Amino acid sequence: MSTSTLGRFVLGRGPHVCPGAPSARRDVGIAVSYWLERFPDARLVL
Repeated sequence: MSTSTLGRFVLGRGPHVCPGAPSARRDVGIAVSYWLERFPDARLVL
């Protein structure tokens, strides 16, 4: 790669997008829903 192409190098879009990404997003949403049902008092700590 030359330095001129580095500015346009993007992962996650275009021809190099992961075909499993939509499924992974759905799975995370389901997991978070179950987590919140099981632990309703859970809080995010940063």
